[in-house]
Amino acid sequence: MTHSTVGDPVERLLTEALRDARTDERWAVQARPGMAHRVRRASLRRRRGQAVLAVAAAVVLTGAVAGLIQLPGRDRPTDAVIAGPAPAPGEPVPGITLEFTPTSGRDWLLTEQEFERFTATHAAPSPRPNPVQSPAPLTDYSARLLADVQAALPAGATTERQDALNGDPATAGIHIRLADGTPVEVDRQPLQGPVAYPLYFGGAQRPVPEPAAVPGSDSAVLAVENVGYGWGPTIADGARSVTVVRRDGEATRWYAPLSVPLETLTRWALAGEEHGRS
Repeated sequence: MTHSTVGDPVERLLTEALRDARTDERWAVQARPGMAHRVRRASLRRRRGQAVLAVAAAVVLTGAVAGLIQLPGRDRPTDAVIAGPAPAPGEPVPGITLEFTPTSGRDWLLTEQEFERFTATHAAPSPRPNPVQSPAPLTDYSARLLADVQAALPAGATTERQDALNGDPATAGIHIRLADGTPVEVDRQPLQGPVAYPLYFGGAQRPVPEPAAVPGSDSAVLAVENVGYGWGPTIADGARSVTVVRRDGEATRWYAPLSVPLETLTRWALAGEEHGRS
């Protein structure tokens, strides 16, 4: 292929123009004092601006990703309300539609199949917010729990009570040390709807037994041999748990290391329940 020579004069003219521009004395402008410092400062501002934009973009991206994550138990319709006071006997639980009227503590503890049927036809209240910072002021709620716990514990145990456990204003807790130093934890909170008790103890390392009725009351008790709850490097991994649920949905849970027999933990939990009824 042959190239046309029509463009050669044009190329020569452009080359000469560029050469003249490079050597033009008008380009010889003296730098103003402090120019280098101003250039470096402008460069630093630019880098900071880029960093701020990068952080802002990361926050937006994190929020977008978080919005795509579906939290467990939130895939069913909910009412924009928080459960109110416990229902009186024969009255439905506030905030739950269709109507849910428990007759005993057992009604709050469902199998997985029962829980699926319940959530398919009922809207549960919105979860309670967790706005309380620790330490929270002590209330009568934790005082009542402490009295029940102390009535059940053996001699030599020490206790410390706490309100708004994990930031939940409706939850109270008692931290216990037995005479030999063994830790035991008790918490109490009003349930906002029935729970699937096999999932309620999702870390259980063996099948969860059926809840049983508490003699002489309308409460239910659920004793779990091993819920897979760790107590740290100095205590064998795993814990036993006993939960007592009253007809109004108030649940009291006892946790102890595997060194505490399940029969003993159950006896304490039932003694605390009996004291609360007296």
